[in-house]
Amino acid sequence: MAGDYAQMRRDIWGDSDWTDLSPMAQWLYWVITTDPKIELTGVADWRPKRMLKKAAALTVDLFEAAAEELQAKAFIVVDEDTEEVMIRTYVKHDDLLKSPNMGRAIARLYPTIASKTLRGVLVHELHKLRDEQPDLKGFPALAQVMMNARIDARELVAERFAA
Repeated sequence: MAGDYAQMRRDIWGDSDWTDLSPMAQWLYWVITTDPKIELTGVADWRPKRMLKKAAALTVDLFEAAAEELQAKAFIVVDEDTEEVMIRTYVKHDDLLKSPNMGRAIARLYPTIASKTLRGVLVHELHKLRDEQPDLKGFPALAQVMMNARIDARELVAERFAA
């Protein structure tokens, strides 16, 4: 698990992708981000019935609409088959790879992700982060992980929501 605290970046309110989300989608994002079982990989359990219990008067329709919105805008990636959800930019925004120990921890957690899709998305996001910040100290420990197949979450969105 990622720890007792979640990083909540104040600059998120200057991100138009974030402020374009509905209040319910923002709420669901924070529910996932602050889940006590979220891993350093940004992966948590996807159990909507349990998540519905986190707020009074929350309906299945509201929850599903928020989840669809977050997926359509690639904030999250859900694998229904493995009951996992990933905050796509969790590793980037939590500044985890500033430490070599965090790189090793993520490498150890990588095989625990049941979803091939989420593993591929993580690898893709790690490559993007390395392109942006190549000097982060956690990357050497991730060399083996980063040799795996990459999946761009935005391409998944384009495939899923193209109609």
